[in-house]
Amino acid sequence: MKSETQFRLCDPELLEAREFHFSRLDDLYAGKKLEYAFVLNGILGHSPADPYKEPEKWLDECLDSLVEMSERAMDRVVFRPLVVEYGIYGVHFIDRILGAHVYWGGDQWWVDYLESPIGELECPDLESDETWKLARDTAKAFAAREVTVPLFGLPTLASVLNIAVISTAKILWWR
Repeated sequence: MKSETQFRLCDPELLEAREFHFSRLDDLYAGKKLEYAFVLNGILGHSPADPYKEPEKWLDECLDSLVEMSERAMDRVVFRPLVVEYGIYGVHFIDRILGAHVYWGGDQWWVDYLESPIGELECPDLESDETWKLARDTAKAFAAREVTVPLFGLPTLASVLNIAVISTAKILWWR
C-alpha cells in the first residue's frame, strides 16, 4: 500500500461523508421521509493481482485504487462508499468450504453437487480449510491496514439456496 493511501483512507471528511449517508439510510429504514431519494452507487477497489495467489498485493492495490476515486465519495446526494469486495468463489464460497468442487468456467463460478447423503454432511474443519484461511487472513490483513473509510465486503457467507441445491440435487432431480 502506498504511503499516502492510509492517510487518505482515514480522512475525517471522507468518514463524515460516509456516516452522513449511513444516517440517511437509518432514517429511510425508520420510515422517515427523506429530502431526496436515497441513491447508492459504491466505488469498488480494483487490482490486476490474483486475489487467490497474492491476496495482500491484491488488497493493497485495491486500497491504492480507491484513493484515486475517493473524491467521488464526498457526494452528498449519491452514496458512493469506498469498498474492497473480497468475493472469492462468488456465491459458492461456502459450498467450497463444505467440500463441493467449485471451479471457474465461462466467466462465472460453477459447483458440482455434493455426493454425501442427506443428513450426513460433514462439519468442515475451518482450521485446515484453505478457502476459509484465505478469507480469514485477507480480512485480518484489511483490518491491519487500519483504514477507517473503506468498507470490506466479505465473501458470500450464506447462500442457502446453493447449499440446498448442492446437497439435495440427487433427491430432487434423480427420483
